[in-house]
Amino acid sequence: MFDKEDQKNVDSWIKDLRKVRKEVEHTNFSDIVDYCVARREETIKIFLEMSKFLEDNIDVFYNPNWKWIQSNRCPGALMNNYNPVFAYGGNKETINLWIPGGIKFFFNLPEKRVFWITHERHSGFRDTTADMERWRYNFFSFWDNGKYPSFGYEKYVRTPSFECYFGDFPDSPHGYFGIKAKVDKDWENAKVCRDCLKEAIVAIHTCDKELLTKIKNMKTDIRLTRKDEGF
Repeated sequence: MFDKEDQKNVDSWIKDLRKVRKEVEHTNFSDIVDYCVARREETIKIFLEMSKFLEDNIDVFYNPNWKWIQSNRCPGALMNNYNPVFAYGGNKETINLWIPGGIKFFFNLPEKRVFWITHERHSGFRDTTADMERWRYNFFSFWDNGKYPSFGYEKYVRTPSFECYFGDFPDSPHGYFGIKAKVDKDWENAKVCRDCLKEAIVAIHTCDKELLTKIKNMKTDIRLTRKDEGF
């Protein structure tokens, strides 16, 4: 069917193809399994640490006595008059807190617990929204059986095994490809949240410092003015 040169190439390809198939068939995916479990554990750890930090420092991000005004960029949301924090209260027990283009989290007021963390990275300031699932996660879900979450990230902690975190082992390499891609995406999003959290602290700190500077400057101006007027 083929000429001598083509036949030689075809025979070589077929021989290599069978060798490749055999290698794929006998591939051990234990290192991929260990990687996916470790990445999943690392991601949960990041969210648990961020939740604890936000809970311990909630006064940095929320105070009901702050000067809140209606936002003209996000319907129904309140905007802080002194710093970049936005707030949206779904009910008397929970509140969405975020900085447009940055960190966003769901806070349970009676329990003083953070039950969800996400971000608005890659969104413009005018595109901000109270939506807690604007960026979807693969192995984390905001809604708890159609209701607001009632537990924090501790509910995701499992015995560190592939079966406990991901279910049955895939029956093909493509299954492993998919799970690895999903755990990597969740891990990357968790790191983005952590970066956004740091940026939020810097932004809020800057606003507070600027406010204090304005107050001090105003007091100085008044003192100098009154001095010039002879008082």
